[in-house]
Amino acid sequence: MNINEDSVMIGHSTGSIFIVKYLMENKLKIAKFIGVVSFNECNKNSPHPDWEEINKTFFVNNLEDFKNFAKERICFYSPTDIYDYNLLDKFATTIDAEKVIIEKAGHFTALTGYDKEFKEL
Repeated sequence: MNINEDSVMIGHSTGSIFIVKYLMENKLKIAKFIGVVSFNECNKNSPHPDWEEINKTFFVNNLEDFKNFAKERICFYSPTDIYDYNLLDKFATTIDAEKVIIEKAGHFTALTGYDKEFKEL
């Protein structure tokens, strides 16, 4: 796969911060980043604290610098997600992303109807 300035990358949950870290560490620029429930901090109310330890390995210290790696940035998230809404909003604000907030979408999984279609995307 060739990642270049015409590429569009979409990440969900931990996949979002993985993409951010990968692009920044490899100094790769893309046209558009779409993050779905993206975060760069541990969810203190997580029902899966063991996952939080894994998530930490992807976090970046200079998240605001990501603006230099993706020309366009969009973040989808929901107030009903298992992740703290403020963490999701902070991520989107820090990277200066367009915010798309969808009520009752949860973590954008099959439980909330996102298994076959993501019409807002």
